[in-house]
Amino acid sequence: MQTKIIFLTNIQFMLHHVNDMYVDEISSEFFVEMWDLSHIYGVYDESNFSGALKIESISQFSEGLLKFKNDFRVLVITNILNAKLKLIYTILKKYDIPIICISKDSFAASLEKRGKLRYLRYFRKEEQLRSILKATPILKHILEKRSVRGLPYDYLMGGSNYYPEQSRCFLRIHQIKYDEFLRAKTCDSIVKGKYLLYVGSAPTTHPMYCNKSNSLNHEDYMCAMRSYFEKVEKDIGLEIVISGHPKGRYLAKDWGGRKIYIGNTAELIHHCEGVICHFSTSLVNAVLEYKPIQILYNKEMLSSAYGPSMVAGLELGRICKTDVCDINDYHKWNLDVNKLAYDEFLENEIVYIQYKRKSNSELICGYLKEISKY
Repeated sequence: MQTKIIFLTNIQFMLHHVNDMYVDEISSEFFVEMWDLSHIYGVYDESNFSGALKIESISQFSEGLLKFKNDFRVLVITNILNAKLKLIYTILKKYDIPIICISKDSFAASLEKRGKLRYLRYFRKEEQLRSILKATPILKHILEKRSVRGLPYDYLMGGSNYYPEQSRCFLRIHQIKYDEFLRAKTCDSIVKGKYLLYVGSAPTTHPMYCNKSNSLNHEDYMCAMRSYFEKVEKDIGLEIVISGHPKGRYLAKDWGGRKIYIGNTAELIHHCEGVICHFSTSLVNAVLEYKPIQILYNKEMLSSAYGPSMVAGLELGRICKTDVCDINDYHKWNLDVNKLAYDEFLENEIVYIQYKRKSNSELICGYLKEISKY
């Protein structure tokens, strides 16, 4: 029996979902479909990826799966969090469909979790208390079980098994960004000459961080960033190019007329002389490329809605021993790389060393072929 793989998202299907779940690579080996469940989850908007089928009701979801059951061995690949699987979990189990998670979210969550107590003093009082309570062993265990809600994935694929309770079986691959890093090696530079790269995460315009009671002030943030960039460019003698987050809003005037690119982060990292960032999972690419990294922060960011992401960035900086700079307390960046720290991080969390010469798509498709046999 042939295998059909259905990719599921609970928000509108976007291009980065296609990349992160290796849709194109898997489609070369299997029949695939992309299903956008944002209508079911109530987070629908018009930015749906054109190749995805919009599923508008639970009955349509169930009937769609049933249609394939007699002719295909159906597998589901998703990035939907365990706790949010409740709407569809029973149906998937009813039809005996394995649930496979390929997601980068646990990487960022793990960094935040490891670093939060170090920066607790910057958080609001209620958040400080909540974090301290969450760190107590008994409550930590309860919360970990609650986050899964008895809805574990059948298989979880990732560079490291940060949360074993999330799945019945962990299948190690490289971190999600690995093949993006491999592809970037063959790309020509889209920027003339040498440059530094700022990898944006849109802390004032991303929907996750703006319009909250503790959102960063956009004008103050942009003013501080422009001032900082001017100092770096003067000291190092290289222009700073902006790699924007796809969900952010990037206006040339905000960034002092600097070049802004969206969707080319891996290629821009490959050709740059150094990476400046608050936090982004694309920092993985920078470590894989052994690029100098500067983590940029201030206490306002830590105490804002962006705080958890900023903690993740600072924790990555601590692990990789990168330069860390307070936007409001400038110091010259020496563009150093601690190779030993980078190597340790890569081996522990990013690269499946035993299969370093294999791409993620090869590893993933190999696992899927084995799962299809059961």
